[in-house]
Amino acid sequence: MARKQWAGLDGAPSTQTLSMHSPIKYQRVGIGLLVINDKIGVTKQTGLYNSYSYRIPFQNGGRLAFGLQIGFTAFNAKFSQVSSTDPTFAGDVREIHPNVGGGVFYNTKLFYVGFSAPQLIQHTFDRDNIDSDAKMVRHYFLTTGYVFTLNRELKLKPSLLVKGVSGAPVQLDVNLNLLMKEVLWVGLSWRSFESVDAMLQFQISEK
Repeated sequence: MARKQWAGLDGAPSTQTLSMHSPIKYQRVGIGLLVINDKIGVTKQTGLYNSYSYRIPFQNGGRLAFGLQIGFTAFNAKFSQVSSTDPTFAGDVREIHPNVGGGVFYNTKLFYVGFSAPQLIQHTFDRDNIDSDAKMVRHYFLTTGYVFTLNRELKLKPSLLVKGVSGAPVQLDVNLNLLMKEVLWVGLSWRSFESVDAMLQFQISEK
């Protein structure tokens, strides 16, 4: 996934993300990899994280999964490109910060609920600068959804994502999707304080 904001402006935010994950066949274990590159102005963050999950099946068809993520974020700030006289930008900064995250997820064929905190360790970047406000702050995510069968060809799936972080309002993503013949999804999403989005999904095969 790639995102570029405010195209044409010098130093505009730019983000690239690579995510891969898979269960291991005939086992309850899943593994994954996440690579993130985020740049704004003269600052750049690059993260590399490995993930591991363990799933517990239940007789009702549900599964409970526990996830663990571990890795690091490299912070690079070329403050020398901003000013050579302002003491706030006294020198370039290069730091590497390890981190760990965790989560739990339960699902059946029709219902799911999960809670996670991808980065549990909070860091302050540019620690030698007493004026630095650059921080890695802990975020929390709660998600749930359910699929209602309307008839043989139509199903309705409402879902909710709640995002919380200290010092900012709680953000909600409220989604409503209509599934047609187990193949085509069409839906709407409302994000609090921000946007309304249209969604389209096509399932090529059962795999």
